[in-house]
Amino acid sequence: MLRAGVLTVSDRCTAGTAVDKSGPAIVEMLRSQLKCTVERTATVSDDISEIQKVLISWCDKEALDLVLTTGGTGFAPRDVTPEATRPLLTKEAPGLMTAIMVSSLAITPMASLSRAVAGVRNQTLLVNLPGSVKGATECLSAILVPLPHALALLKSQPTSHQPPSSGSASVGTEEAVRPAFVGCSCCHGHEGARHSPFTASTVGEPISFAGVARRPRHSPYPMISVEAAAQLVEQHTPVLDVVRVPVTTSEGAAGQVAWGSIVASDVRAVEPHPPFRASVKDGYAVRAADGPGTFPVAQGNPSCLPPGHVIRVVTGGPVPEGADAVIDVEDTELVEADDERDLELQVTILRGCAAGKDIRPVGCDISVNELLLPKGASIGTAELGLLTAMGITSVDVYRLPVVGVLSTGSELVDSGSAPAGALPVGKIRDSNRPALLGLVRALGLPAVDMGIVRDSIDDLSGAVEQALGKVDVLVTSGGVSMGECDYIKAVVAKLGGVLHFGRVSVKPGKPSSFSTFPGRRAVLFGCPGNPVSAVTMFHVFVVPMLRKMQGMSSPALPRVQAKVLFQARLDPERPEFHRAVVRWSEADHGLVAESTGLQASSRLSSMRSANALLELPQGSGLLEHGALVSARLIGPLC
Repeated sequence: MLRAGVLTVSDRCTAGTAVDKSGPAIVEMLRSQLKCTVERTATVSDDISEIQKVLISWCDKEALDLVLTTGGTGFAPRDVTPEATRPLLTKEAPGLMTAIMVSSLAITPMASLSRAVAGVRNQTLLVNLPGSVKGATECLSAILVPLPHALALLKSQPTSHQPPSSGSASVGTEEAVRPAFVGCSCCHGHEGARHSPFTASTVGEPISFAGVARRPRHSPYPMISVEAAAQLVEQHTPVLDVVRVPVTTSEGAAGQVAWGSIVASDVRAVEPHPPFRASVKDGYAVRAADGPGTFPVAQGNPSCLPPGHVIRVVTGGPVPEGADAVIDVEDTELVEADDERDLELQVTILRGCAAGKDIRPVGCDISVNELLLPKGASIGTAELGLLTAMGITSVDVYRLPVVGVLSTGSELVDSGSAPAGALPVGKIRDSNRPALLGLVRALGLPAVDMGIVRDSIDDLSGAVEQALGKVDVLVTSGGVSMGECDYIKAVVAKLGGVLHFGRVSVKPGKPSSFSTFPGRRAVLFGCPGNPVSAVTMFHVFVVPMLRKMQGMSSPALPRVQAKVLFQARLDPERPEFHRAVVRWSEADHGLVAESTGLQASSRLSSMRSANALLELPQGSGLLEHGALVSARLIGPLC
């Protein structure tokens, strides 16, 4: 007997403001027409992580034969069921969706708005159905005939073709592991002209670890553009939770302070500023109608100006009741003083003035309930001063991401154990980890040194799994290319992760990878082992990722246009990030860019003093001196 599960995806049904009718209708069809045992039913909100949690449990732990979802397949902002389902699939089933689409279009042209997907995870068939009772039952009817055959084929599959799930995959000398892959819908060769449909089952052969001679000669991962890779990173990077921190130098939640954090909700004034009528100048508070003349100076800072008197006031100080103007001290003369007590007794006002002169009314700068800082604002020195001045003692901010940095490679040694002149033969000092940790700390974020892991898939799996439980972002360097000991992508598979891309069409940094792990909070970015590649990819992908996690509304690196003061040969296969120094030129009346020299990906000195990555296009010939190029800023302008 076939075993099935039905998952209803609906915010309203989850909240109890609507009754689920589609789920029970699907259950009835499965029981009456497919003779299925419906073992699991559930309702979740339109949230990717909640949907995935149920799907993973039903596919991996319950091992159901068929899982149907209903709801969340349209164009509404909260419709995310396809986005939750697709990363979990290792084989898509476009034929089932075609059958549904053809049948539905015969009923209504609105069926073309469906974004539903179908496919296989482990030996479970997953199918998205619409949320309405009519749409769900009509779509299920369209595939009732082929469903039993598809499920029978799945049940007869050898287990060696199962996709990895957390803790279920193993890697040995005779086994192969490939992560579930979710990326762009076409493969991009070096020529940039070859396009073919892509699903996880057509990536290529699984990564084999049978030995050097039999290792893969071509990467199974399609090459995608920098822009497509950046979109995937942005799409799958979560904004972190909100914490309340004090507006002082004292530490709040998890040691976080307000300075450098991103505001998680609008901050409004609870009192006016100034809170009293304030003097703009040092001088005397007067009644404008009294005009020029000689007046006694009221003593003792009275709250109300006595008739026929003036009162000495200071810049920013309160203006007493009864006064309606302030005369500059420069427009007065001293008539009489008490030198023993250092008091002014009488002064002459030399000129008259209009009422209201040099008085700031209550709330003229900031009124009650006025917006001080909008959601998404960064708290710097000015913002900190503003909050303090307005009596705001604590604010809601996004938690800062914790970043772990791990280096891979049996050839690596820590620089502290191998000073100059004492480097063992065949070893190299690990420069990537200190550089990446420094970049994290320069962003004001907590950094965790995860050390060096040798080239052992078991050691690396253990280190990565441990790190994923401690950090929000794990940045690795090395182990992502085509070497026989490049295990990062296989480790992602072993731990049940989803590899969103495994190659990027860029120089340097082609073998970079980005992975998420359903059910875990952490993400993993795999940098290449070459030092310049690692640092460049950190700037291009990891920095925007960290900014989004902090709640920044515009997390991308800032871009400027600059005129190059050098010639450079273009790469015919890939665009290039050329390290450069961008500065203001009086002679050119604009920004100019100077190369940092030889651009080899192993030459870390090419990053020294660089404050920009010039975006050189793919092409033939030379980029001429004086050409205008786009530059991504990675440091302050000179």
